[in-house]
Amino acid sequence: MSDSLSRSKPKAAHASSQQQLKGEDVVFIHDHLEKLHSTPDKMCNWSLYCVCDGHGGVAAAQFLKERMSADLVKRLPLGNPPEVMKRDDPWLEAVRMALITSFMWMDEEFEKEGLPPSIGSTVTVALLSGWLLTIANIGDSECFLDVGNRREYELTTSHKIDTNKGEQNRLKDVGKTVRPLSQDLFQPAEDDEQGVGPLRVWPCGLAVSRSIGDYDCGCEITAAPHVRQVEVPMSGARMIMASDGLWDHITGRRAMRAARKMTLKECPKELIELADSRSGDGLTDDTTVLIVDFVPKAGLDWRDACKTMRRPVNVLKRFRERMRGDSRSVIPRRVADYDGVRHCHCAYLGEAAASKLSLEVKRSEELGHQKKHESDRTAALMGLAMSENEMEVGGEADTDSDEDPADVDLKRRKEKLAATSSHLGLTRAQVAAAQATRRTLAPVADTADFTPSW
Repeated sequence: MSDSLSRSKPKAAHASSQQQLKGEDVVFIHDHLEKLHSTPDKMCNWSLYCVCDGHGGVAAAQFLKERMSADLVKRLPLGNPPEVMKRDDPWLEAVRMALITSFMWMDEEFEKEGLPPSIGSTVTVALLSGWLLTIANIGDSECFLDVGNRREYELTTSHKIDTNKGEQNRLKDVGKTVRPLSQDLFQPAEDDEQGVGPLRVWPCGLAVSRSIGDYDCGCEITAAPHVRQVEVPMSGARMIMASDGLWDHITGRRAMRAARKMTLKECPKELIELADSRSGDGLTDDTTVLIVDFVPKAGLDWRDACKTMRRPVNVLKRFRERMRGDSRSVIPRRVADYDGVRHCHCAYLGEAAASKLSLEVKRSEELGHQKKHESDRTAALMGLAMSENEMEVGGEADTDSDEDPADVDLKRRKEKLAATSSHLGLTRAQVAAAQATRRTLAPVADTADFTPSW
């Protein structure tokens, strides 16, 4: 890279702290991720920051720490970020797809470890290249960006079932039970029962709708991440990434305002202490906090940068910039917002699997057992989109049976899916990718139509 480009990059510095109760949180950082690539001289500089919150043990989170960086760097595009960042730029899209496919691949590889199916982990990853910040997450380890103004910039989408209506609908649409714990704490609450705690998906009782692992919950619990890309403002910013142990007790806005008064080194530990003080009875979960400062020059702490930004002359300067419509230097610019559930399946299946599926569709059409579904091609290839004629293949449900007709139909669909995936030799993760894509109810808008909270 040229010296001029190098001088224009933000200087990144990080600090982290953990309070472990169960020992299931993992945090890892790679300041020069490109060095893991076979041809690092052909790549731009990459920095990776990750927080994993394991459950059922630390195995899934530790697996990601050991394997994800090496897998991800192989998928990232060569070359440099574009000077003008647009949503449809091929390089930027390649970065998004690299994260999505790496998440899905890690989920498939972890299944091969043969560990108990109840083990899993949430994942939040941030990739920095120049001024481009790309964040991918599954689960409820959230991430916020502070640029020194009064607004909060949320970089992740929480997949906590209790608060995400879209994920509740997606799970219910495929027949999953979404309820809190019953009073005996071992099963879902009944319809007329006052449940305990947040909403969970059953039969496994998981409180998040996306994760690595958790195979006992079924393929509806997907590893497809939500991906956002933003340009960090040239005046700098501070990123706060933490596991749910922090966000269960303080909001992103409160964390950002408190962090502005702290140096980078002291910030992670003090935020954990703040959450502890607000919890009442003390923290009951592992808590991990990772702070990253993106500043214009080396050695500058975000606390000091905020003080400079609040000087009257700089406040007036920023006001004039915003009046001219030139707010790039002080406000993060959203580049893209993608939901991996809707965008991962085509890249993940690959050419070999796609060819195999195409051949199977051709055979099926020749036998007259499947109609063409041009509007839903991928779901049709997976045998998930059944026409009215196909739904009658198994015959009418026995009217004398005690089983609910809806349950009989759902059972028939699952049997058809299992037979199709077994015949095609598809893995669980490949089936999950297409199935999750098919079954997402909430529409996911592209950048042009997306209106974020910030």
